[in-house]
Amino acid sequence: MSYPVQFLVVVGVAMFAALKIVLQGFVSRGHIRTLQDSLWFNVLLFGTIALMFALLFPMGRVDGTILAYGLLLGISNVISQACYAFAFNAGPVSLTVLIASFNVFISALFSAVAFGESIYLPQLGGLVFLALSMLLNRSKSPDEKKANRKWLILTLVVMVSFGFGNTAQKLFWITESSKLPNSSTTLMIVMYTSACLAALAAYLMVGHTGKKEKSALRFRKPVVLYALAVGATLTIYQKLNMYGLEHIDGSFFFPTAIGTQTMLVTLAGVVLFHDKLSRNQKLSIVCGIICLALMNLRIGPSFTL
Repeated sequence: MSYPVQFLVVVGVAMFAALKIVLQGFVSRGHIRTLQDSLWFNVLLFGTIALMFALLFPMGRVDGTILAYGLLLGISNVISQACYAFAFNAGPVSLTVLIASFNVFISALFSAVAFGESIYLPQLGGLVFLALSMLLNRSKSPDEKKANRKWLILTLVVMVSFGFGNTAQKLFWITESSKLPNSSTTLMIVMYTSACLAALAAYLMVGHTGKKEKSALRFRKPVVLYALAVGATLTIYQKLNMYGLEHIDGSFFFPTAIGTQTMLVTLAGVVLFHDKLSRNQKLSIVCGIICLALMNLRIGPSFTL
């Protein structure tokens, strides 16, 4: 695959990831009030994605490897999302987002080592500017809670879980099962079906704790429509993402995707939510652009880890 086509695939992945974040922003602001709300929406969302994959794409045979990968990815997805929600409530939101986003370096480093990928000197500079972009993009709220041990543990679990999910999907392509017909679709169906069931189990467990804040979402029309919209977006995202993971070096794919996604989400906040960018956030966009330019300069000295 040529470099320009690789970049287009990565941009496509970033665009659908950013669209998903924007849509979930609308859901969170308008409908999510309790932990049960979040879990129930994830039940609808994960079920929608599994159904869309099953209806839109041909499914292959489920063997032991696909089942294992799907279960691990599905359950880790639910755990990471639950810990993310708890971390937001336990400590500073902006720092939670920042630390969680550093999972990209886990994924990129692991991919470079595991697959012996060549890293070019300009790309190292791109990684530096990506880190700067993330740091500068942090938008601190005056009423944020202080950091504490519980918050730190939850946030680190989120970062590692996100990194695990990315690397596991990348590693799937070196298994014999990946060569089975329609293996990526089969993996996604198993993954999101298991995630749906795990989220449902968590939802029911929370419902039996006796807490007063119960979810009233059920199958309300706006919630179902948002689940369909986010589900369709994530279905396309995962299809592109799996294609990119199969054909593109992770050391280029992960940083370029997250850098593009961060810029798109920031710009979407300005256009859709009328967010005002601080000086640091404007510098963050500049650093993001430099990061993308450097990540695409696969020239000059290179090395493998």
